Amino acid sequence: MVLLILFAWSYYRDSQRRLHYEARKRAVRDYYLDEPASPAKLKPAQAQTEINVEEVKYMERKLKTDENMNVEAVEVVERPRQLYLPHLITGLMPAESVSTEHCISKFPSIMKLIHKDNNRVLKEEFKFLDDAQNRRYQLTTTATMHNDFNRYHDVLPFDENRIALSHQIGNGYINASPILGFNTKTYHFIAAMGPMDADEAYDRGKRATVDQFWAMIVQKNVQHIVMLTETTENGVAKCAQYWPKDVGEAVNYDGEITVVLVTETHDNICTTREFNVEFKGYLRRIRQFHYKSWNDRMGVENQWQLARFVERVMQVKDRPILVHCSAGIGRTGVFIALFNIYDRAKKEGIVNVYEEVNNLRRQRRGMVLTLEQYICIYDTLLYLVDPPVAPAAGVKHY
Repeated sequence: MVLLILFAWSYYRDSQRRLHYEARKRAVRDYYLDEPASPAKLKPAQAQTEINVEEVKYMERKLKTDENMNVEAVEVVERPRQLYLPHLITGLMPAESVSTEHCISKFPSIMKLIHKDNNRVLKEEFKFLDDAQNRRYQLTTTATMHNDFNRYHDVLPFDENRIALSHQIGNGYINASPILGFNTKTYHFIAAMGPMDADEAYDRGKRATVDQFWAMIVQKNVQHIVMLTETTENGVAKCAQYWPKDVGEAVNYDGEITVVLVTETHDNICTTREFNVEFKGYLRRIRQFHYKSWNDRMGVENQWQLARFVERVMQVKDRPILVHCSAGIGRTGVFIALFNIYDRAKKEGIVNVYEEVNNLRRQRRGMVLTLEQYICIYDTLLYLVDPPVAPAAGVKHY
């Protein structure tokens, strides 16, 4: 009898341990993989009003854990594929589904559907992206320790994904993140915060970062810069003029880097500047593409113009491309997303805005900052995959 009781107790204890292990395993998986809960596991009201997800057909990361369920490694194993939103949310026919993955041949007709009901579908997608981002926890200890070099205190690169400089000022810190291109294992972009000059840094109680900015350009072998902001917008400093003012003028940065403005040209797409940069006896030519018609936190008024700008930059072959606006997340995120999405469209015939923005936010928090910018990606893509004759500013192509 005693043995029977002991056996029963041992069986109960082991079963409870297994349940606890599985529960902890699910908790760790959800925390690190950001897997959304399945509506089937939720109460009916919660499944309809909070999650708004019917099916997610991807697994982005794989965990390696020890016997105590402590995470030893997180490995990316596959790109996310499709997200399906329930028709109760999208307002479409109950028998249909709206996927975030679209064939470019059908994209113009799909645009008419996803813009229905005041962009309701896109609002749901963007809300889901924000919810997923808020569930993630990624360290920004280094950036916090060097807050004097951050233009904005709440825009910080992740410890595991930041540009480190072999530079003594700021212990090699700069607010910039390497960003992957489409289907690549090496970074094709650097998303950076716009540098501060001495005057702006003094006003903000910060430290100037123009020297670090040029040090990054030299050390990371950047040959092309994409600038998506004015130096001042509505009377507010957004980015230092980190280049010489006049053609032929030479300016020394950090005592080691000399920059000469060689040419400056303007057309209806952008301003293009070329610099000769000399560092320790080596001379290189660097080109800057400056797109000006874009207000902070907003989409552009002329999507055709932005589409042509993206195409122009895509013609360059050297990587990485340094992309910056003011904070290095909003307009910067839109540009990189358009670049990668259009690259995939040309190679695979598929566009997936949700997937790309989700991937970008895993590399730098806040990429594509606002709903207006998210909608701008969709609208501009239409001028890339189905380019019409140049329209007037503000005219929608759908």
